[in-house]
Amino acid sequence: MKSSLKITLVLLLTALLSSCAWVSKRPDPPYESLRETKPETAPVTDPETEPETAPETVPETEPETIPETEPETIPETEPETVPETEPETVPETEPETVPETEPETEPFEKPAKVPGAVITGYTSKGYPIEVKNGVTYIDGQVIANKTYSLPADYYPALDYERDGDPYPVTPETRAAFNRMCADAAKEGIRFYSVSSFRDYPTQEWLYNSYIQSHGKAQADRFSARPGHSEHETGLAIDVIDCHTVFETTKEGIWLAAHCCDYGFIIRYPKGKESVTGYMYEPWHVRYIGSPELCRAITEAGTMEEYYGFSSVYPD
Repeated sequence: MKSSLKITLVLLLTALLSSCAWVSKRPDPPYESLRETKPETAPVTDPETEPETAPETVPETEPETIPETEPETIPETEPETVPETEPETVPETEPETVPETEPETEPFEKPAKVPGAVITGYTSKGYPIEVKNGVTYIDGQVIANKTYSLPADYYPALDYERDGDPYPVTPETRAAFNRMCADAAKEGIRFYSVSSFRDYPTQEWLYNSYIQSHGKAQADRFSARPGHSEHETGLAIDVIDCHTVFETTKEGIWLAAHCCDYGFIIRYPKGKESVTGYMYEPWHVRYIGSPELCRAITEAGTMEEYYGFSSVYPD
């Protein structure tokens, strides 16, 4: 019995030791991993990662990007484009167009020059059309053309070079013509008048004679109707030969080059028949007075073009 009990105790003791030995030899990693992972991952990741990432990323990105980009791009682009384009276009166009148009639209700035005359209108260049005793004046100049006529009884003060002189003109016209003839003579050029003042009856007779010989339409190209002739003003002179060939003679060349120096103009220039109403007459000079005004009229072309009035018969 005692020996059975001993054997039983030995077996139990042996089994117990074997069981302890197996437990001590069993691997621990799974339990250590679980034990190390939970406490290390939860406390390290949550408290340390979140507070460090949020405060560092947000304050560094936002204040650096916004203030650097916006203030540099906007102020450089807008002030350069807008102020350069608008102020250059507007002030250059408006001030140039307005001052050129207004003087033509409101031309009534030229003063009247004939005391006691009545202003009946204005030319296209702004000169008053003044009428006194039936005589039309523009800028103080007596006007006689196809639009404006002289009264049948008009008779200006005339200067007769000698008794029975058939070619009288106004005193101012005579003095200027004599000076021109004297200076031309120094260069071997001789001028003399072949036609000057004509009264209304004389012009009427002459015009009707041209109608009979050339027909009315042709006569109107080189002869004026009574009351419309410049010869009735006492300011016009036909010099030497009344023929267009006069243009190429030494007298005609000298006259065209120097008549303005003495206050005369070639009244009916070449190529201006549609303006003056008369064909080219290189021998016909009209006394104006001022050499400067004569040159200005010559540069403009005709009296009609310089002063801005017409020369057309009403019918």
